[in-house]
Amino acid sequence: MNRSNRLQAIGLTCAIVSGFGCAGRTSYVARSTIPRSAPREPNCEFEVFTSRPDGYTEIGHVRVDPGLMGSHFYTLDPFKEEIRPHVCRAGGTAVHAQSTANGPEFLGTSRALWTLGTVLRPTEE
Repeated sequence: MNRSNRLQAIGLTCAIVSGFGCAGRTSYVARSTIPRSAPREPNCEFEVFTSRPDGYTEIGHVRVDPGLMGSHFYTLDPFKEEIRPHVCRAGGTAVHAQSTANGPEFLGTSRALWTLGTVLRPTEE
């Protein structure tokens, strides 16, 4: 079997069993110890931080599981677009993005793989 046929077979297998992890998915888990925030409009704007900012309260977590054939996020802009519906629905105004693993090496250096975000809102005084 040549390379092209192998890739087609993998793609077909993933299409058939996409519910078993070949296709990626994004999930949100609310933090149960604080009151829920009111949802915001679906395409709301929010800030993305790569270090935990002061003045914010954690309201939940969003996780991107790219699966075998899903999208992998090596830069923050596509990661932000992927998590946007979850952050807005949760009432978040910011996300602390976290890379969980290094991506493939490119020219001798590895790249961050963005897969986790802590959803935040301003701390009430």
